[in-house]
Amino acid sequence: MRLFPFLFIAVILISCRENKQESKVLPPTHVGGTIKNSKTDVVFLKKDGLFEITTLDSTRLDPSGRFSFRLDIHDTGYYLLSVGDDYVKTYLLPGDSLGLYGDAMNFDKSLRFTGTGSEVNNYL
Repeated sequence: MRLFPFLFIAVILISCRENKQESKVLPPTHVGGTIKNSKTDVVFLKKDGLFEITTLDSTRLDPSGRFSFRLDIHDTGYYLLSVGDDYVKTYLLPGDSLGLYGDAMNFDKSLRFTGTGSEVNNYL
């Protein structure tokens, strides 16, 4: 009977132990690139959810048309990059480093992706 308190405490300590897989730190996701001839200078990055679209971040294009996002995303899925009335759907994984290059005058036909995740996004 004297062993019961020690067993009880041991069970509690083991059950309260942190699970190493759940506390895994994911690498940041980088999305950047160049958009030439844009009439607006703001780029939005949005999460394309099942029932809603949520704006995650925005940034300004520099005078050369370059932009960059650094995000800690935890969900693999579809994201939208929008510039003015133009947008492109992208598929991102945590830790991707995706580059986007295009011309706003012919946005859909000029888009090219480079980097990690580019193969899937060039297909989309």
